[in-house]
Amino acid sequence: HLVNVGKTNPIQTQYKPNQTQLKPIKCQNKPNSNPNKPNFKGCRRA
Repeated sequence: HLVNVGKTNPIQTQYKPNQTQLKPIKCQNKPNSNPNKPNFKGCRRA
């Protein structure tokens, strides 16, 4: 179980960036029209 917690710990840290990702998610809708734009990758990756 302790090992699982360790793995969950990094996930929680990722959850924080996830909140910032919520904003980029909206941006994803816009870049969706232009997947050629590098923003599309950055937005999705972020």
